[in-house]
Amino acid sequence: MLTAFENEVLSWCRREGILPPRATVLVAASGGPDSTALLFSLHALAPRERWRLAAGHLDHGLRAESAGDAAFVRRQASSLGLPFFDARLDVRALPTSAGRSLEDAARVARRSFLTRAAAEFGADAVALGHNRDDQAETVLLNLARGTGTLGLAGMPPATGIFVRPLLGRSRAEILSYLASLGVPWREDPSNRDTAFARNWFRHEVLPALEARMPGARASFAALAAAARADEAALERRTAALLSRLIVATRGRDIILEAAFPAALPPELRGRAVRRLFRELVGSSRGLSRRHVEDVLALREDGAVCLPSGIAVRRSGERITFRRLESEPSLTAWETALAVPGRTQVPPAGVVIEVELAGAPARLRGLGLEEVWLHERFAAARLRVRAWRDGDYIRVAGLGGRKKLQDIFVDAKVPREERSRWPVICEGSDVVWVPALALAEGAAATPGAPAVHLAWLRGRAPAGANVAERTRYGSPGEHS
Repeated sequence: MLTAFENEVLSWCRREGILPPRATVLVAASGGPDSTALLFSLHALAPRERWRLAAGHLDHGLRAESAGDAAFVRRQASSLGLPFFDARLDVRALPTSAGRSLEDAARVARRSFLTRAAAEFGADAVALGHNRDDQAETVLLNLARGTGTLGLAGMPPATGIFVRPLLGRSRAEILSYLASLGVPWREDPSNRDTAFARNWFRHEVLPALEARMPGARASFAALAAAARADEAALERRTAALLSRLIVATRGRDIILEAAFPAALPPELRGRAVRRLFRELVGSSRGLSRRHVEDVLALREDGAVCLPSGIAVRRSGERITFRRLESEPSLTAWETALAVPGRTQVPPAGVVIEVELAGAPARLRGLGLEEVWLHERFAAARLRVRAWRDGDYIRVAGLGGRKKLQDIFVDAKVPREERSRWPVICEGSDVVWVPALALAEGAAATPGAPAVHLAWLRGRAPAGANVAERTRYGSPGEHS
């Protein structure tokens, strides 16, 4: 006989259209209370729904006890008679993109593992243990960082193959369910570290709100559900209006009437830009508000470079969104940098912005999406170009020089993306390879006048694992 908790999980799955009968499901199991409740509740429901289940666990290697967590989950899966998929990965040793936190790197690694394990198991879906309290935290975090309707919508019940059967259940309900079963779980001490923003919201902000305004968590979760409905309606409206302005779709090009975006209601214009970007790239990750504003401000014969090699050009009666192709001819591109100023680099799909400004008092521990160069570079003739065979850089902190080809290989930059990666030079000397390396002696003195360079692409090219370095060019603490 099913418990009330299990029946509520099943009702949620049916209402949200996730985990239909006969589904094959990989359950992401960390050993914590949420994933343990997920594993046991889906196992209880499996005979009725004819689900085929397996458990998957990635040991991130971040704690001494992590091997014990993996063994614990293995025993759980075995006690339930479920196949078990696991792997161990030292997340700290992974090269990561500049500015990406260790927490984010672990999340990306976990999603990658679960996707591979799901394919091996033949799973239709991967079940995650996010609950209603997690949803409230997500909405608050997004509000604090600045967000629109999409951020208010929080986490959806499903994202691709990833589904969230417990999103309608509170953390208190989960703990009560486990207590009723007499099932143990593992505690991760890092989940109580309030140095992480989410933990701070979880352990300090939300409890204070709940004490003053009982039901606050449920209210935030309800807001997310309402925002999701609004978001879906706005997307449908945007798609319908946008379809009238698209003249043609040819390969990597989307061609629109010059009436775009003025023909759309103001509140839908930015949404339309993001939708067109997603059509070409697959997601809107890396597309900032500033990118969107640049597209909306395009004038006749103007062009804008967006992340992932997307170029937008207005010419005559047409506006074209184009995903640039990697061609051998692109390896020879080169142009002078405006110092100060903004230099668009269409072959690379980037903009390099240069300004004269004082360097921060603290430089170490910051990523290389932007750098503060020594003030002497204000008078230098800086150029941006494609990398060339034989290029090297004297990397700060390494005590020697290193070939750019080796830097690309170490960072796992796809071969087809390397011809687009900007290289900043002074004469024949490589000064900066954005997000990868800064030359010895090129960094500004903290607090002194400097030349500030920013790589306005939003993120590294798709598929790259970019080494995280300090603005001095050597590994530093997380900021």
